Amino acid sequence: MPDEQPVLGTAAGVRQARIGSWMAQAALPAATLALLLAAVEAAQRGGLLPPTLPAPSQVWGSLISDAGLLWYHLQPTLVSIALGYLGALAAALALGGIANTVRRAEHGIFNVGIVIDSIPIIAITPILIIWLGMGTPARIIIAAIPAFFPILVGAIQGFKAIDHLAGELFHVLSASPIQRLRWLALPSALPYLFAAFKVAAPLAVLGGLIAEWAGADRGLGVMMTYAMFAYKVPQVWLTIIATALLAVVFYALIAALERIVVTWDTGGRIGEGR
Repeated sequence: MPDEQPVLGTAAGVRQARIGSWMAQAALPAATLALLLAAVEAAQRGGLLPPTLPAPSQVWGSLISDAGLLWYHLQPTLVSIALGYLGALAAALALGGIANTVRRAEHGIFNVGIVIDSIPIIAITPILIIWLGMGTPARIIIAAIPAFFPILVGAIQGFKAIDHLAGELFHVLSASPIQRLRWLALPSALPYLFAAFKVAAPLAVLGGLIAEWAGADRGLGVMMTYAMFAYKVPQVWLTIIATALLAVVFYALIAALERIVVTWDTGGRIGEGR
């Protein structure tokens, strides 16, 4: 019996405790969602809801019958969103690194980010479509634009959030700007960066969807538009749910990566609430 007590202190025990905690946190939202779906199903079958709000069983039926069509349109959406997000990440990190290394450039870079963010994506999309056409490059850029500014802000703020004593040590050691950025600023910035990455993920999904609304031959936005004009209400809701799940999965993947990468936090300031 004494040999069984320390199990909770092992890696397996910690993993089991985390899984149990996650399941406990997910139980209430899952039960609430199940009750809500059951209520909508009953209300629709009882004639209490308009046809524009289909029963969950109707949406499920649309998923079964249109699974191939959904996958056909999902693939280009995934590509444009992923590449747009990575492009925004690369551009924002590069500009954030420049702003950290060349302090005189920080104000100008930040103002450029504000200007880009202040232009409604729905307003600039037609211009980009005219310039770049209706191909994949335009959709990638449009997906990148909404995700750019949050990552830029996280990069600029994160690269400045270095420990004062550590900064003095790097100064005493005569570290180069690149060394300070690589070994001091970047590790300190990771919690800020991942917070920005998670904010930007759903925005990239929104940008990709808007690009497909403006002009494309494939994509969830195209499928949604066709279903809307054909008045296929369950299919419209299917595309809405697929888009929402895509944003949730995107966010969850980045949150999972954060748990793997950011392992050195102390005091629970970042670990709590994740």
